[in-house]
Parts: sequence; structure tokens; C-alpha cells
Amino acid sequence: MKTTKLLLRLVVLSIIFIFSSCSNDGILMDDLSSNLSEKGGKKTVPETTVGNNLSFPVIWSDGISKELRGTPETITELEGSWWGVWGEDPIDPQAILYSCGPYIGEASPCAEAIYRAYIQKDAKNTWQASNWVPDSPIDVDLIDWGDNLESIDWSINSQVRTEVVLYKDLETAVTEYAMRHCNSWGIDEVHGLQTDMDKNPVTGLEGQGMRATVYTPNARLTIQKLHVENLSQIEGKLNWLPRIGWTEQGGVSEDLVNDKPLFNMVINDAGDGPGFYNAEVNVKGKVIYGYTWNVRKDNEDSGYYRITFSFDNETNLNTFFVDGITDILLPIEEPEEIIALSEEDGETSKGGFAIIDYDNNLTYMDILIIGKTTGNGGGNGGGSGSGGGTGHGNR
Repeated sequence: MKTTKLLLRLVVLSIIFIFSSCSNDGILMDDLSSNLSEKGGKKTVPETTVGNNLSFPVIWSDGISKELRGTPETITELEGSWWGVWGEDPIDPQAILYSCGPYIGEASPCAEAIYRAYIQKDAKNTWQASNWVPDSPIDVDLIDWGDNLESIDWSINSQVRTEVVLYKDLETAVTEYAMRHCNSWGIDEVHGLQTDMDKNPVTGLEGQGMRATVYTPNARLTIQKLHVENLSQIEGKLNWLPRIGWTEQGGVSEDLVNDKPLFNMVINDAGDGPGFYNAEVNVKGKVIYGYTWNVRKDNEDSGYYRITFSFDNETNLNTFFVDGITDILLPIEEPEEIIALSEEDGETSKGGFAIIDYDNNLTYMDILIIGKTTGNGGGNGGGSGSGGGTGHGNR
């Protein structure tokens, strides 16, 4: 088995698919029933259940697409609520929020504001980035794991947010809309499409429109308990069985992994285990895969667990194949080993390391669930989810 550590990139919790960020069901809800100022007055906007707009391009692989708001590559309407913003876009909960609002209509914002940010989940704010069904197989160039999985150890009382984002680098730029963090963090997080004061979208950002996420209904998430005290005990001793999970290699007498996964589900099937696996547009306007694992309710005691993201090859869908492999591929070239940033700096890292298994066309992470919360474990899996740990093949 050829494997390599993925490059850790410390990006804020930003990771799965009811198109969302980090709440129990994968959806971030904005409170649109608050009072909004308009020319010095107050206006109450009724609560709405409209979804997020697509801001980041996406490739619909395997011939299946999601229903989206608006028209591709078009800003249909910007008549809803917005925030005034300036300065740097905040990337983590410790960052300063350079924003004021919310406002509606042509209200005059605070003096510092130089941009508008039209918020998600407002029926009067509608836009849609580029998205398309490919006519040839797609290789995934980069895999982003949720940063929270790599930064801390979780407790048996936690809700663990698992997020994965697949990216394809593009040769020609497509339409992407710049987003801006407006207010709050976690389940109350507010993001909006960034424009100038004349409602023209901000363009010219570095790399804008040169990368797309990739969606396939054949993505599978598997969670299994490992029966080891140290991860070195399983090195080279496990085999992957597609659609089933990890099992001991022939000749290995040790009981190293639970044969029945705690969770084993593909996007387009009911699967096994609690909850469901899905992919939707998050509050930043990006298609991500996600699942919130309620460890307190569903666990097999403390210890190490392996979380595996893989692809099913057997499908009734119109799937493209390359030598018998589905068109959604992890990088097929063997890259040079990439050392985690935390190791280069001589720091002790908590959380798991993301691994790409090229032979089995999957990526996995082994994480530690501790017996009780000691300050290192996470609480509710909050955040807005764009992924953190990054893996890619050198091409």
C-alpha cells in the first residue's frame, strides 16, 4: 500500500453535505428575523428557509447535479440584507471582524465600510457561480480535510464534525464570487457576497475562478474502531474491502479493527449507521461533504477510530471509468513525502494525520477519542467548514 501524509494547513474551522458549515445537521442558519436598519429606521425581515447560493465553482461528476438557486454565472438579485465590511477577511474566531450592520436597501453604512456583503439565506439575494457536468473523467487534484480533525483530540462526549472537500485545478478561469465573513462564528456565522458600494462584485482576487470543487454521489464515509494502543501496531496489517471497510490481512491473528463499521454510508444509498451522509452548499457558498458524528450516542468506547473517505465504483449512474476506476480519483501519481508543518517546526501535534492511499483510491484519518473531556477534546463540532488538512500529489 502506497501512502503519504497530507500537508497540514492551519485554516480555521470553516467541514459535509446538507450544504452547510458545522451544526449537527450540517446547516448553518442565519437569523433573518432581526431588525435591520434602513435610512435610520428599523425594518423587520421575516424568517426565511431559503438555501445558500453557490459562490465557488463546482463540477458535477457522474452525471448528477444538485438543485441550486439562481442562474449559472449570474447575480440575479441583490435587494436583501447586507453588511458593511472593510479590512482583512477574518479567518478564525480570534480575528477581528471588520464589519457593521446589518442593513437593507440603500441604507448608509458606518463610515469605515468600503464594501457591501450581501448575506446568504436571504430570498432577495440570489447568485450562482459556474457549475457543469464534465464530458471526460475528472482527477481530484487536492483533498481538504476539516481542520478540527487535525488540531485536537476529541472526547467521548463530543460531537465530531467530519468535513472533506475535493478540488480540481482548472486551465481556464470560470465564474467565482468572492465571499466575506460578516458576523459571528459557528452556527450563527454570517457570510455574504462581497461587492463595492455600487453592487459590483469584487474581482481580481488571487486565483479567483481557477479551481472548482468536485461532487460525486458515489462518495462513501466509513468510521471504524481500531483495537490498538498505538497506531504503529496496525502498520501494514490492514486491507481495504470496497463498500465494507478495513479488515485484517490474511495471516494476521490479532483483532485490530472492528469488522462492522460504526458508520458506513454512501451519498446515494441509505447505508449503515446513524444519521446520513450528504453534500450541500455551505454558508461560504462552497460544495462540501460532511457528517457530524455524535460520539456520546454512537461509540465503541474510547481509543483510536479510523475515518475513511472513499468512492464506490459499482453504480447504476452514468459514471465515467478509467481502467475500471470511477472518474473521481485521488492523485494517481506517487508524490514525494510531504512533512506536516507541525513536525517541521518541532511541535507536538494533536489530532489526526490525513493519509492518501493511492492503491485503494481513498483517504483516511486515524483520530483519538479520549475517555473524558480534559480541555483538549472538542465540544460540539462548531465552525463553518471549508476544510483544513490538505493533500495533493506533485504533478
